[in-house]
Amino acid sequence: MRRAAVLMVVGPALAALPSCARVDVQPIEVKPIHVVVDVNVRIDRQLDNFFDFEKELASMPLAPVPATQPATTQTAAGIE
Repeated sequence: MRRAAVLMVVGPALAALPSCARVDVQPIEVKPIHVVVDVNVRIDRQLDNFFDFEKELASMPLAPVPATQPATTQTAAGIE
């Protein structure tokens, strides 16, 4: 029983071993790769100029806004 289990594991490995010996390894050809990256700096500058107002607003201190408005009272004029 034990021999059968060992043959079931070792048998396929031994059968595949000769196929590994027939592998032909070819040399790898290395070619240079030319990559062109276009950076559109003009549009980037225009966007920075367009959004400069956000930087200006962020640097300005905000005036404190009261949570509620003060009540206004009206006096009755002419009523005696």
